[in-house]
Amino acid sequence: MFEKLIEKLKNMSQKKDALMEAATFAQADEHEHARSAIAKDTHKPEPKGPGKILVVGSEYTFSDKLMDYAAEMAKRMDREIVALNATESDLRFRFMASHRDKVRDDFTVHAEKNAEVFKNKADSKEVRFEHLVKFSNPDSAIEAICQELGGTTYVLMEPNFDNEEAGAPITDSDVPVFCINSNTVH
Repeated sequence: MFEKLIEKLKNMSQKKDALMEAATFAQADEHEHARSAIAKDTHKPEPKGPGKILVVGSEYTFSDKLMDYAAEMAKRMDREIVALNATESDLRFRFMASHRDKVRDDFTVHAEKNAEVFKNKADSKEVRFEHLVKFSNPDSAIEAICQELGGTTYVLMEPNFDNEEAGAPITDSDVPVFCINSNTVH
């Protein structure tokens, strides 16, 4: 808690310094320098290295639409892809370790096989790719990964296929995209 307060105080001090610098330049009729001092104040530093796009599959699969959209977005925005397969299906076997382990092994094999197709699509766009498998609630997994990895700027999820079943084609706008503020999911 104190670290956040100290960080806010530092930011306020830096903001005050930038505004004082801008006022000084403005009084001296150096308006361009004043504008650049204000622009420095409002510029937020980018995370080190490329940001990440967390792509959440449906159980152990990724639809072609989601993979294509994510690969294109990552290339266009110079981001890395972190693909996630998450499930709670093993929880019903929590008291039978051998069954739970088999369910987890089977899930992991299928997820890795499907992720290989995704990796090939990312490679074709020259996008870095990482694949994760989590055995937890998908929402909890998303939040934990965003905090763990840092630099996650977007979360993409499977499109709603109800429209396709009704005869309407799936468009790019059907792929849910969530912007992450800081390193937390809101």
